Amino acid sequence: FGEPLCVDGWALRRALHARLSQLFRRATLDPAAAFIFLALSALDFERLRGEIMRRVAFPRLPLAT
Repeated sequence: FGEPLCVDGWALRRALHARLSQLFRRATLDPAAAFIFLALSALDFERLRGEIMRRVAFPRLPLAT
């Protein structure tokens, strides 16, 4: 995520999430599924952390969609 423009960040994250979800469905019984699950969890926690920080910094803004 460091090289592309900041504007492309959310689109890249969505594409990564979609690709990881696809790989996770295909590799459910493989040991690699555990690492794919961890990567998906990391993306979810990053989004959660960002939302919590946004709410702390700007408490009057509406919820993100």
